[in-house]
Amino acid sequence: SFLAMAKLAACMCEEMCCESDSTTNHTTRATSWERREADAFACFSSLMGELRDVFVEDLDDSSTGIKGRMAAMIVLLERHDSALRRHLQDMHLDPTFYSLRWITTLLAREFTLPDTCRLWDALFAEKGGEGARDAWLSYFCVAMVIDVREELLVAEFGEALNLLQACPPMRSID
Repeated sequence: SFLAMAKLAACMCEEMCCESDSTTNHTTRATSWERREADAFACFSSLMGELRDVFVEDLDDSSTGIKGRMAAMIVLLERHDSALRRHLQDMHLDPTFYSLRWITTLLAREFTLPDTCRLWDALFAEKGGEGARDAWLSYFCVAMVIDVREELLVAEFGEALNLLQACPPMRSID
């Protein structure tokens, strides 16, 4: 969706077009703003090329489309915590309700900007070949679900949905 792409672009621009002054802990406009803006646009364009299938409705059911990526995440959840997977399925808690936003924004809406940048550093540094970044993101999403496992196993549908939509609990990823 447009909003997901806008969030991705905003995070890139904010990170690349601003720099922190470590002595005063303030963020100031970079002196070479135009160059940094161009770099942010180039990175965003490259990222959109890689994520294109997530945003193309005709490709939703492909392995690289949004449904395919959510399905891959659920396969991982099944592999690593089948009891939790069954519990969510028994509650009819569709992964679309929580993971769609995670995948389309690369978790940018779930974390603070500094934490998002740290996550993206790890994600973009992944060099395991084609599909490695998708796998990294899927594993991270599954880890977020497993992190609230105990709460999910005792929760009713509404509470479980709230837990997952507010996942992760707002704390630093340090």
